[in-house]
Amino acid sequence: MRRPDDRFSQRGASLFVALILLLIMTMLALSGVRNAVIESRITGHVAVQQRLFNDAEAGLRRTEVRVGSYPAATLNAQALTCSQQMCMPYLDAAHSGGYGAPRFAPGDEVAMDAGPSGSEGGTVKWYVALIGGAADCVSTECTAGGKGGTFLYEVNSCAGDCAGQGSLKLRSVYAKHHDD
Repeated sequence: MRRPDDRFSQRGASLFVALILLLIMTMLALSGVRNAVIESRITGHVAVQQRLFNDAEAGLRRTEVRVGSYPAATLNAQALTCSQQMCMPYLDAAHSGGYGAPRFAPGDEVAMDAGPSGSEGGTVKWYVALIGGAADCVSTECTAGGKGGTFLYEVNSCAGDCAGQGSLKLRSVYAKHHDD
């Protein structure tokens, strides 16, 4: 036979255990939600970076096509100018900063195109600099004398907020042989 006070000493224990289990389940659920939010942010940043990369890459390729379409005399005439069609604001590598960081700070002369995939900022900025040429020619002045040869152009492209963070800058070297 049970004593009457045993029955009262166990009262509320199952409620306490249920509350502890509910607290543990809530903590696990909150942890899962937190992980999902972090993964969602990471995925969003990766998507933005991929879009910026695609836009900057497209800017490089469009600019390389433009450089390839001009004869030497026209490229020589374009030196030190910057237009929507051809932006070549530096006479040679020494003036363009060489292989330092691409020049996309406020006030630097660059051209702009619409970003193909609607990037942050909506534009792709770009410019070209002559970085080397045939044998003894290393500036655009060589093509004016009819020497011809293969010239190397540094093509720089930036997508996003080029003056700060949230951008992606790419550069390539384009070799063009001038026979004219």
